[in-house]
Amino acid sequence: MIRKEIGRLGKNIMYGPRLARMKKNLTAENITREAIVDKATKYVMSCQIKGRGMFGFTSHTAEPDLYSTAYAVNYLGLVGRLNLLNNTDRRNIIDYFNSHQDFDGLYRSSNLVTPASESGQGWGVMHLLPHIIIALDYLHDRPKTPFHYLYDIFNDCDPETWVDKIFAKDILSASNYFMNVVVALQYSRDFMNDTRSEEILTRLIKYTNDRLLIRLIDSGNVSNVLKRSEAVKTIYHLLPGLIYDKSVLGPLKGSILDMSIKTQNNIGGYGVSTLSNACEDMDSIYNIAMISYKNKKWRSLGSLQKSLQYIPINQNDDGGFVFQRFYSFCYGGCETLSSGKNESNMFATWFRVLGYAFADVIVNDNAKDWYFSRIPGYQWCAGLE
Repeated sequence: MIRKEIGRLGKNIMYGPRLARMKKNLTAENITREAIVDKATKYVMSCQIKGRGMFGFTSHTAEPDLYSTAYAVNYLGLVGRLNLLNNTDRRNIIDYFNSHQDFDGLYRSSNLVTPASESGQGWGVMHLLPHIIIALDYLHDRPKTPFHYLYDIFNDCDPETWVDKIFAKDILSASNYFMNVVVALQYSRDFMNDTRSEEILTRLIKYTNDRLLIRLIDSGNVSNVLKRSEAVKTIYHLLPGLIYDKSVLGPLKGSILDMSIKTQNNIGGYGVSTLSNACEDMDSIYNIAMISYKNKKWRSLGSLQKSLQYIPINQNDDGGFVFQRFYSFCYGGCETLSSGKNESNMFATWFRVLGYAFADVIVNDNAKDWYFSRIPGYQWCAGLE
C-alpha cells in the first residue's frame, strides 16, 4: 500500500507540470465546444465497423461489441449527429442489440465475457443495460423482452433491506448496483407499461432520501480525501434516479455540492490524483451541475469552468479521448474493451464529452446545443426540484 501511494505521488510530481502546460496551450488556442465535438465525432465514426454499422472500442478494433455500439449511438445522439448513421446502419444496430437480449431481459455476447460479467456492477451485463436502452431510444426502438431479472432481486428481499444489504460493504460497487436497478425499474415503468415497478421504486427512492444519503454525506464530509472522493462517486450513482423521479433533497443539496467541489484538484480534474480519470471527473461534474441547475452559485460556476478547460487535455489528435492520461485502459478486465497508453477509446470519448456537456449547460446556458436523453440514467439532465 505504501509503495503504491509513493508511486501515485511520483506520477503527480512527474505529470502535474506537463498537464499544466497542456492546459495552458489549449486555453491559448481557445478550444471551443464545436471544435471538440467535430474532432470527437470524426473519431467515433472511425470506430464504425465498415459494412456492418456497429462499432468497436478503438479505431483499429476489428469486431464490434455491445458496449462500444451503445457508446457511439449515445454520443451521436447527445451531439445531434445521428444523421451520420444511415437507415441500414440503424437497422443493423437495432437488430444487433435485439439478437443479444436473453430471456431474462439482459444483453450478453461472447466477446464481453469475463469473471465479472454476471456479478460485476461497475461493469457487466447489469451495467450494460442502462446504456443500451438509451441507444435504442435514440434509434426510436425498445427492448423486445421485459426485464424479468429485476423481480428475482426482490422476490425474497424488500427494497429497504436490499439497500442496507448491498451498502453494508463496498459502497461504490453498491451504488453502481443501485443505479443499474433503479434505471431499469424506471424505464420498465415508464416505457414498458410495467406496473410492478412503481411500489419498489417509491420505497427505494424514499429510503435513499430518508436514510442512505445522510449516511454517505456524513462519511464524505471529512478531511480524508479518499473517503470524500468515494462518497462523492457513490452519490453520483444515486442522483440520476432521484432526479428523474423529481425527488426533493432539500438541505442535503448544499452538502453534496460542497463535497463534490472539494474533490477538484488544481489542474481542473476531480478525485484524489492530478491524473483524474473519466469516471472521477464525471461523478463530481454531474453532482455539481445538476444541483446547480436552478440555483447557480459562484463556486459551482468556477469549478465547472475549470473542468471545461481541463477536459480537452484528455482529447487526442485523432479526436478521441483517453480514460486517464498517460495510462493504458482495460474496462472490466475485458480484452475487447482495451486500449493502450494514451490511446483513444469509445468509452472515454462518450463519457468525457458527456461530462463536458453537463458542465457546459450550467456555465454557458446552452442546453439547446446538446440533445440529452429522455431515458433515465446517464444522459438524463434536469434540475433538482
